[in-house]
Amino acid sequence: GIVLLRPRVMHAPTWRATITPLASIIGSGFLVAGPILAHAAGNLAWVAMAGLCAVAYLFGAAIRRNIRFVEPMMDNGNAGSAIVGLERLSHFALAFAYFISVAYYLNLFASFFLRGVGVVDEQAVRVISTVTIVSIGAYGMWRGLKGLETIEEIAVGVKLSLFSGVIAAMAVSGLIAFIGGGIDLSPLDHTTGWHEVQILLGLVILVQGFETSRFLGSGYDADE
Repeated sequence: GIVLLRPRVMHAPTWRATITPLASIIGSGFLVAGPILAHAAGNLAWVAMAGLCAVAYLFGAAIRRNIRFVEPMMDNGNAGSAIVGLERLSHFALAFAYFISVAYYLNLFASFFLRGVGVVDEQAVRVISTVTIVSIGAYGMWRGLKGLETIEEIAVGVKLSLFSGVIAAMAVSGLIAFIGGGIDLSPLDHTTGWHEVQILLGLVILVQGFETSRFLGSGYDADE
């Protein structure tokens, strides 16, 4: 936390260019991925995770290629009608996906928050989610990308610090269990079928957020 929240780090151009995609990616999915992978793939959860990382890298490769080659063509008017049409269609698809993703995660966070204070109320969850969306949208209209980046800098710094703490705690706990012979490596009792494959494909949402880099061209050059 001390490192990530230092002004020198927070104001570094490369870090600021990283903030928006990271803020879109880092969410509750990181906390639930482990149990979901264990349920869907059993002892091969690490193989499933490696597969998700490979898929994520391919998504990133496609986005990097678009930033490097397609965006200049779009800006210069040299893109063919097929590329322009596909670009517009992808924007609609992405917007629809974000409606679902943002609403889902905000409802999830609101539900966790209310349960933490002993409240179970679906209407209250919807109210909190709606107020959050309206507030972020209004602040974005007022302060623009730079204003949102300031919030994201703090949020991402705090979240990365928390995840680092969780990883460190799990590493220590795992080491203690390993030394004490308390780790059970016997195969988990489960079956892997089409339903489990669908669950694994659903976890691709963990990497949703990389594509926001495509919309930062007004603030950062292609290399950044």
